[in-house]
Amino acid sequence: MDLRSRILNLLSRRNKALDSIEILQQLNLSLDSEILELSNLLREMADSYEIYCSNKGRYMLFEKSPLKKGKLSITRKGYGFVDLEEDIFISADHLNGAVHGDMVIVEIIGKKDGRRLEGRILKVIERSLHKVIGEFYFENGIGHLILDEEKLKITVDILPEHVHGAVDGSKVVVKLLDEDHDQYYHGEVIEILGHKNDPGVDILSIARKYDIEDQFPEEVIEQLKHIPEEV
Repeated sequence: MDLRSRILNLLSRRNKALDSIEILQQLNLSLDSEILELSNLLREMADSYEIYCSNKGRYMLFEKSPLKKGKLSITRKGYGFVDLEEDIFISADHLNGAVHGDMVIVEIIGKKDGRRLEGRILKVIERSLHKVIGEFYFENGIGHLILDEEKLKITVDILPEHVHGAVDGSKVVVKLLDEDHDQYYHGEVIEILGHKNDPGVDILSIARKYDIEDQFPEEVIEQLKHIPEEV
């Protein structure tokens, strides 16, 4: 059994948190190389949220800690919930830059109105947001978006070199390049779907949102010619 597995096995059998010295003794490690490996591995496992390290330097399994890991859902009103066995309420002030669909680490801070759990986002561990769809417009020489997804409370700016032919009223797909600061992004137009008033553009926008292809290879079109119209 490797050292990582031994640590997890030890912590799973303990009802209280252990400090590094206690872990060292329980695992019967004494060589300088073993002590260094343990120290590095504990730090790595805490950073990856396999285990939890308290402010006092004591370790426990992440599942036994006051932190939780889950997917964030944000309402149109701006507050959110982390989807777990019991949903955790997250106020807009405690989102910490997280957006709808992100996988997050959340700390339980109490109960809202004495009933449901309330928490605050400590860290985003997996971004769900890579591209967005919306109506393009210029303001002061910079491109902006009115997002189709109302739950996304973010601002996207598009520099002139990343506009790629979009004009006021264009419905566009924008790749997010980087996050300048919390909920403020730079983007690049990667597809112009048409003008917002063009027939069918609203349906095409929905298709792009869910990555539904509307174009098919010639091989597929050729196969369709030979499919019978009756069963």
